[in-house]
Amino acid sequence: MNRYCVRVSCFILLCFAGFSAQNIFAQTSQDFAVPMSAVVKTTPPSITLHWLGDAKAKRFEISRRPFSAEDWTLLATMKGTDTAYTDLTVAVGENYEYMILKPFTSGTDTFPGLGYLNSGIAIPLRDQLGTVILIVDNTMSVPLKSELARLQQDLIGDGWKVIRHDVSRNDSVPFVKALIMADYKKDTKNTRSVFLFGHVPVPYSGELNPDAHPNHKGAWPADVYYGNLNGIWTDKYVKNDTVQAYAWNRNHPGDGKFDQSILPAAMDLEVGRVDLSNMTAWTPTETELLRKYLNKDHAFRTGAMTAPARGMIADNFGAILGKNDAEAFAADGWRSFSGFFGIQNATIQNWFGTLDTAAYLCAYGCGGGSLQSCGGIGVSTDFVTKDCKAIFTMLFGSYFGDWDNENNFLRAPLTSSLTLTSCWAGRPHWVFHPFGLGETMGYCARLSEDSSTLYVPIDDGINLYNAASTMYGGYSYVSAELLGDPTLKLKYSPMVATSIAALQNGGASVSFTWTTPTKPVLGYNVYRAPTSNGPFTKLNATLLKDTTYSDIKPYGDSDFYMVRPVELVMTASGSYYQAGQGMVVSVYGAKSGVGPMARASQEKLSVRESYAGLEISLDHTNSSSVKLSIFDITGREIANLQDGQLAQGAYHFAWDHKTTSGSIAPTGVYIVRVVEPDYSGTAKFAIVR
Repeated sequence: MNRYCVRVSCFILLCFAGFSAQNIFAQTSQDFAVPMSAVVKTTPPSITLHWLGDAKAKRFEISRRPFSAEDWTLLATMKGTDTAYTDLTVAVGENYEYMILKPFTSGTDTFPGLGYLNSGIAIPLRDQLGTVILIVDNTMSVPLKSELARLQQDLIGDGWKVIRHDVSRNDSVPFVKALIMADYKKDTKNTRSVFLFGHVPVPYSGELNPDAHPNHKGAWPADVYYGNLNGIWTDKYVKNDTVQAYAWNRNHPGDGKFDQSILPAAMDLEVGRVDLSNMTAWTPTETELLRKYLNKDHAFRTGAMTAPARGMIADNFGAILGKNDAEAFAADGWRSFSGFFGIQNATIQNWFGTLDTAAYLCAYGCGGGSLQSCGGIGVSTDFVTKDCKAIFTMLFGSYFGDWDNENNFLRAPLTSSLTLTSCWAGRPHWVFHPFGLGETMGYCARLSEDSSTLYVPIDDGINLYNAASTMYGGYSYVSAELLGDPTLKLKYSPMVATSIAALQNGGASVSFTWTTPTKPVLGYNVYRAPTSNGPFTKLNATLLKDTTYSDIKPYGDSDFYMVRPVELVMTASGSYYQAGQGMVVSVYGAKSGVGPMARASQEKLSVRESYAGLEISLDHTNSSSVKLSIFDITGREIANLQDGQLAQGAYHFAWDHKTTSGSIAPTGVYIVRVVEPDYSGTAKFAIVR
């Protein structure tokens, strides 16, 4: 076993705006990466790595370790002309990380190229993802009530347990962290992620300038504070009261901004934020921008919003070389996208010239910057007049990594038609490779924030890794931030095509059916919970092949069921099992067996409830007057579907609960009531979002 050691050196101070790919050396950022992908086979088990050839390469050193373990094992040293390696010492269902180290020459100097890949063969299904703590800016609680409820249901349907807190913009950051800490302590094993939505109080920390500009040295936004629960954060020592470029960077004892520039401990939780406050160049209000984001988030999860599986790179820095030192910011894109989509699907493109009309799943761009611009990419207001059709974006340049300010460039992509995440990837370098094998963007953010302990190259005596800190991660700066939903995955599996139809069988059991997804799947899992928020427990021991299920042990009078299709996902990284977004049906009175509700359901009245609306069937046995109404749980009539004479026959009514009286009916329990001269009955249902 080899243990790769960390060697950290000082940063070179670079004035970003003065550099371009044309005025340095012949090397490009791609030289400092090893773009690679994998082909996996089950019989016999094998993982074949393919990488991009490089005429300047001295050799390729291939190492492997169990996923996120500490120690690497050197598997092979290949010639500089080789472009593939097959690993036969693998097992189906095991998760591996591969690293390829490529020393290459430039004049009399030798520099490192590096690539990572997360690979495996048929990685087992993980349908329970842990707990996400959703912190909501309470100014958005009412205007976005329906969209936030839908987000929570989407998270639950993806396998998360959701704990929500609504906080004031004026709350202190220690107060918000105390909420997170209390939830974490209740279940340290399963609590995994923090999703900050809206202008939740922003922590500031440090005396740092990772963009290397002396006038930008001070406290930067540090949402990592919310996920760093075991580190010691102080506000006693840093005194930076001098005039800086921006007053918000000033930091002095007791001002509520912390001292730490480097993470004081390893991260405990993944953290991501969606904050579109103070985007004054946009005509839509902050609320409408956030509503648009939540609609995009839902559309991506459910397959209504897609993009081709490809990545583009707009590199306006190239490689910046010095004696025994080098930086190549866009290497992040080259290392990552080939493992997601295949080497041939990671290409150089112009940012807006491409993304204004063509969609990509991922895009990386860098150039000399300001708070509202990135050289060679554009300015913040370009996102007002042009589109950015990339779902996951990575950007790098001066200043705008300090994101909590008016019309900030790093936040601007989140206003586009497709974009769901944005991050400042370059200092430190981000490690995205687990994203290609089913992990979340939040997981990649957490790895990147802790990258100094896991992803730095070996010093093998070539005297070329003195710049390890700048090349491949290095310092765990508190400024490393993910803007966007941290629970998002690169790919979502199909849902069942329409909602579930449930039937109560005399109180002894609950039976329900569903329709197949639009693409083939391996089968289905069925889950049950006592509430719409869970916890959901899987009922079937093996995958169901049919689209029907009967539960002989319902909880009681309020059962919730969820169906999730399962598929084997193939990417350029490997293969893994994944469950689609869960569809939920509510069944009330499952065990009652008597009373108006059960009698109505079995004899006269049947109700099918879904996200799309309500379908009501009535068997009207005599020609007479009929009144059919819907009431909320307080007894208030909110819809009148029929009031008058009907001939004998079977009737079907529809109620679109999204547009009742011009507004959206909130989550809750509702009652359908039918009244005839010789009969009256009710049936309950629930709206769950």
